[in-house]
Amino acid sequence: MDAAGNLFGTTTAAGSYGNGTVFKIDTSNNFSVVHNFGIGEGSPVYGVVLDSAQNLYGTTFQGGSSDLGTVFKIDSAGNFSVLYNFDGSGGSNPYGH
Repeated sequence: MDAAGNLFGTTTAAGSYGNGTVFKIDTSNNFSVVHNFGIGEGSPVYGVVLDSAQNLYGTTFQGGSSDLGTVFKIDSAGNFSVLYNFDGSGGSNPYGH
């Protein structure tokens, strides 16, 4: 939950590309999609973590440059970026945060 009382979560499927979403439910119970996971981005299988700057962090199962999962960030402006691509050398297919 952020400082305004909005809740954030993930879905493992559906969304615009079928790979899941990060979503927000505001204090009036309005649902909105923060990010649709596209082809090659994997699917989030666990929730997200919110930092004090209102950035969201999470992991995907599969996806990324080696299709072995990622650690991602969605900044407070809604910009998605991959922070780390798992390549098998230090693990793969993360299942949590």
